[in-house]
Amino acid sequence: MERDFAASKMSLLAKERLAESDISIVSSLCAKHPSISFSAGEPDAAFYPTAELKEAFSLALDDPSILNYYPSDMGYAPLRKWLAEWMVSEGTAPSSLSDKNILLTHGAAEAINSVTEMFLEPGAIVAVEEASYVEALMNFRKQGAFCLGVPMDEDGIIPEKFEALCDSNHITMFYTVPCFQNPTGRTTSLARRKAVLDICARNEIMILEDDPYRYLNYGAHLPDTYFAMSGGENVIYCSSFSKIIAPGIRLGWLALPDALREKFELFQICNGLIQQPLTHKAAHIYLKRHDFSSRVKFLTDEYAKKRDIIVAEIHSQLEPLGMEINCPSGGFFLWGTIAGIDDMFSFVRHAIVSHGVSIVPGSPFIADGVSGKNTCRLSLSKITHEAAKEGCRRLAEAIKAYR
Repeated sequence: MERDFAASKMSLLAKERLAESDISIVSSLCAKHPSISFSAGEPDAAFYPTAELKEAFSLALDDPSILNYYPSDMGYAPLRKWLAEWMVSEGTAPSSLSDKNILLTHGAAEAINSVTEMFLEPGAIVAVEEASYVEALMNFRKQGAFCLGVPMDEDGIIPEKFEALCDSNHITMFYTVPCFQNPTGRTTSLARRKAVLDICARNEIMILEDDPYRYLNYGAHLPDTYFAMSGGENVIYCSSFSKIIAPGIRLGWLALPDALREKFELFQICNGLIQQPLTHKAAHIYLKRHDFSSRVKFLTDEYAKKRDIIVAEIHSQLEPLGMEINCPSGGFFLWGTIAGIDDMFSFVRHAIVSHGVSIVPGSPFIADGVSGKNTCRLSLSKITHEAAKEGCRRLAEAIKAYR
């Protein structure tokens, strides 16, 4: 029976990943039809610290023993210590956090998958923001869980709506991207976070706080993390270096409550999840040799310029045609609608094929899998000033022609 269920989970995951989702179709169309892309969600490769990473990996290899298996299943101890101290100094973790609470992972994706397998049984209910990160939704569903969308506005999820859902459902976990969220760019306010934390504590709901965009902050005053406010209880904090160093190093981490440390270490052992000591040591060398605050400031300055350029072009060229879009104070994403377009996927196909410009339809991000067919996501991360101007011109032409 267990083997049959495991096979069915794998089959479900394979079907979801191999099926032609709206997003995969958009990617395929972009590959066939060269276009200006407002759809790419990854960092700008021009900002990768290539020379510094090359130096760090070279220095890491000065010690050949780093190529052996690493003895700790939680990851390279000096890097875990650096992360714990950094999180405490930045106020994203309680002062009690130590390196023993840090688990290094192959990017945030493995971190989310580990939490999913640890906490979710078939039939479990995961509360998520009504528009949420696609890969996380897929992860929960392949485990046999049901994703329950919580209504949200510009200040994040609405606590009263969340509490009503808790009253009528047995919710196991709440998954949130609280800062500059993918896909909406929204940040949950401090008042909302306090209310949600209280609701989760009263209902014994574990919070998975996925926070990879926190440091891509263009000047906003950010609320405390759920993890810090909870004192490290009933919250698991997840982040990665993908956005602030480079996604290809595949390095993320979990900050764990004390009560869960041993369980996660056993999970690592039982699942044969081997750590990457070379990558970990190289990352630690990079972080020790370079001013990380300066790195973060450089990125926020550059991405803020991109945000300002895109928002200005949308205001000039697309708002008169009915596009309504938010202006996030950090991260990569803008979220909105276009008046008169109720089937965004159909419009996106038209824009790519006939006008050489791409955006992403919003419906794949919606938890119920049905709503949001009039919404869209734009990414600012890889666009240049010239491309933003021309891309908005092409979008304007696409809107006029589609109507």
